Amino acid sequence: MRHRSIIPCTRIRCTFLVLLLLQVCRLSAQPPAMRNAVSLKSLSGHFPFSVPETASAWEERRRALRLRVAIAAGLHPMLPRPQIKATIRPAARRDGFEVDKVWFESLPGHYVSGLLFRPETSPLKQHQQKGKKRPAILSPHGHGGRLQCYDDETLADLIDSGDERFANSGRMPKIARCAQLARMGCVSFIFDMVGYGDSLQLSRWLAHSKRTVRPAEIVASHLTPQLFDSTPAVARMQSIFGLQAFNALRALDFLAGLPEVDSNRIGVTGGSGGGTQTIVLGALDDRIAASFPNGMVSTSMQGGCPCENACYLRIDTGNVELAGLIAPTPMGMTAADDWTRDMMRDGFPELQRLYELLGAKSFVQCRPLLQFKHNYNYVTRGTMYEFMNRFLELDASSPIIEQDYESLSPEELTIWTRDNPMPGSQGTVHESEILTWWDENTNRALQSPDSFDTIILPALETIYDVVPPDSDEINLAVQDQSMVAGIQLQEAQLNTRQQSYPVQILSPVSGNLQKLSDITVFVTESVQRLTDAKQYPRVHAEIAAGNTVLAIGLGSATGRQDRVPPTDDRISSRGRSIVYTYGYNRPLAVKRTAAVLAALVAAESMLNKPPQEKSTSFREQSQRIPITVKANLTSRIRLYTDAGFAASALPAVAIAGARFAESTVDCARFRFGDLRYQDDVNFVPGMVRYGDIESLIRWCGEAKLHLIDRHPGR
Repeated sequence: MRHRSIIPCTRIRCTFLVLLLLQVCRLSAQPPAMRNAVSLKSLSGHFPFSVPETASAWEERRRALRLRVAIAAGLHPMLPRPQIKATIRPAARRDGFEVDKVWFESLPGHYVSGLLFRPETSPLKQHQQKGKKRPAILSPHGHGGRLQCYDDETLADLIDSGDERFANSGRMPKIARCAQLARMGCVSFIFDMVGYGDSLQLSRWLAHSKRTVRPAEIVASHLTPQLFDSTPAVARMQSIFGLQAFNALRALDFLAGLPEVDSNRIGVTGGSGGGTQTIVLGALDDRIAASFPNGMVSTSMQGGCPCENACYLRIDTGNVELAGLIAPTPMGMTAADDWTRDMMRDGFPELQRLYELLGAKSFVQCRPLLQFKHNYNYVTRGTMYEFMNRFLELDASSPIIEQDYESLSPEELTIWTRDNPMPGSQGTVHESEILTWWDENTNRALQSPDSFDTIILPALETIYDVVPPDSDEINLAVQDQSMVAGIQLQEAQLNTRQQSYPVQILSPVSGNLQKLSDITVFVTESVQRLTDAKQYPRVHAEIAAGNTVLAIGLGSATGRQDRVPPTDDRISSRGRSIVYTYGYNRPLAVKRTAAVLAALVAAESMLNKPPQEKSTSFREQSQRIPITVKANLTSRIRLYTDAGFAASALPAVAIAGARFAESTVDCARFRFGDLRYQDDVNFVPGMVRYGDIESLIRWCGEAKLHLIDRHPGR
């Protein structure tokens, strides 16, 4: 037990203590439940969708979420997308359709491969179609691959259960849907996901099954990224998810650029992982005229593969809302006996309300098919055909019945052969080439004169998406009080809806009882031993100057976190992939920014001066990006930090604006680029991409900011 020098209470000291306690305890009326820390969220949590009240509110939310998706994919700024130069070679002809083999570079040296299905081009049909352009449908296939093929026993079971109808087309259902769409008059392109089919430059293990950390992935963030999942790659928002999203965009570019395609009638449909890609495409591209993301629109499990997850993607949102970003464009889906089973009561009604808000309620559909497991089977495909027939104006006779056909041979399905070998590099060499090209082109875009305002600042506001809470949304509970060495000392707990933090309030004994002194918010690791003047000279200098110090303890300023990734089974079974933590949860440094802002509001409340601009409520916070608050009155609150909290304190200064009279941040020569571990307490994905600590300093703008021990830069 530490020794305290107790000074006998006088009437002045007691009166001062009463005044201060009245200000502090005024904040303690919230229920105890508010004080409980919120555990980390996982992909198997609940992801509800709260529909905004107005169309304009939704449009603001939509802009913010589309930006979030682009940032998560590493496509903010967008990578170069020159005209596609594809190789197209005939592969097969069947009754009603033709098949071509296709490959093209989505980026230099990286190839997208797939099959292009077209309606048959007999002389009669060519004459009938002359001068007309056809609708087109992009078909991301999902896990199992474009070449997924059921064995005889499985196929017999599927036919018996009603999942499939025919032996030939039912054996390869992903090919079957493209064949039927071509028979309906559509041009359909099914392309390989990374690691599947003929996309062999990167392994399936890397893209979909990786559960271990390669030693070479743990290097300083400032180094040029060489490997996916490495610290430099995550620090630049480079991921398999992003590569796959870019490939899908380039596949859409290819399809839209075909001379026979009507670019105003392009649909997208995929199942499972292909459903995720369909959702992402709807968020990134406005050219889609009809979307059918099957098997992944759900408030439950959000996508169990690294290729479906990325840092920041689903913070305060989920697949239902992300799918809704395409509204009011027509969108259809089904619910099955999987994680989509509750859609008819949890998810789909919200989508209906959103579409109704936008004047297009009939444009969203969800058919319950709970008698089937996770699927894109014959019945589901039939639902999709009717949907596309209506919204792409195909003029096919309804009901549309999928027809069987002679199966395509392995030779007809395969792109790379002995006579047509796969071009380009493979393995870790190819990883390095992709990531280096990605890095160089993004850096080039960030060199434009307006890049800070148009690219970096929106990214920072998305990454540090916290705002000062309202005063009635915090709870400052005093637990102990004493007088130590001439200082009024109160030990307290600062509670928000997200977390609880230990706080100490140190005030000078003063005869001026008319108002409280100015307050310095002090950010430190621990609030213990603050009465030691030798260890904390700045604290005692503030008190000697007549100011109150509100000290908040945020925990270790350096080192690695204990619970990243969380211990949820679905996450731990996927090794150290950080996307299962930061895809659903804010980095610790961002949570600490929220804590600094909560301490600011607590200090304002102690001064009995409410914030000059009302902040949003917790529910409203999840519906918008943060804004920088500008105060009109002179603040009486200053910020001072110990070493190690620049990654959290500088964004708090930027967001708070003039609500801090001045701020002193000890940078301790910190740079995000020096970090090696993704579970470092200060690691924030993307911050090396968006300018490191220098961008945070610039974000603070004209705030009265004093920096201690600033890194000279590289």
